[in-house]
Amino acid sequence: MRKPILFSISGGLTLWSLGRLISWLEAPVNGRMFYATIDRLLAVAMFAEISLITIQTYRGVRSHFNVASTIDSRIEYAMTGLITVVVLIVIFLTIQCFYSLKLPKDWLLATRSGMIFLLLSCAIGFVISWWGHHQINQGAAPEIVGNAGVAKFPHGVALHAIQLLPLLAWINGRLRFCEKRSMILVSLAIALTTLMLLYSIVQTLAGHSRWDAGWLLNSFN
Repeated sequence: MRKPILFSISGGLTLWSLGRLISWLEAPVNGRMFYATIDRLLAVAMFAEISLITIQTYRGVRSHFNVASTIDSRIEYAMTGLITVVVLIVIFLTIQCFYSLKLPKDWLLATRSGMIFLLLSCAIGFVISWWGHHQINQGAAPEIVGNAGVAKFPHGVALHAIQLLPLLAWINGRLRFCEKRSMILVSLAIALTTLMLLYSIVQTLAGHSRWDAGWLLNSFN
């Protein structure tokens, strides 16, 4: 049950973050109903996605990259459709947070950057899906790139910046840091997340496992 539990925790955190973002967006009275509908749609889509993963785990079969039978194929396509709905909403909310979000500057920077990282993670997820099915067709492991590259490594690195960056802004506030100092710290966290994402992409495409960085260090010698 590791995978359903992991997806439940990760999906729950993401839903909570997006729900908070929706509550911060400025909108007229009739617009609030629209945002409430989006909020519910997100919750239903993610709940259905994780439920299907749990069902497949209970059946003792692979939840992703599984088209071995008719029911497996239908579940696979259903999960792809559900996550596509979620991604479309994430795209919409990312755009909105650049126009309808009124927060302190450090919170704005943290939230907008977190949403961009979330979008990058979603895009990487679709690439992983394409790669996994390509590998299955070749008779290879869907989660591996090259010899030992972990396809989901970059996806995971970017996924939870939407929690970590605003959390840093909140901690800065609790520590009573001035806005300028908080902006510097949030900017530094964004730079470090970007470097980590670039590292994960290079490491994966080179076919190396997550922390097998010896080859990368030797390339600079």
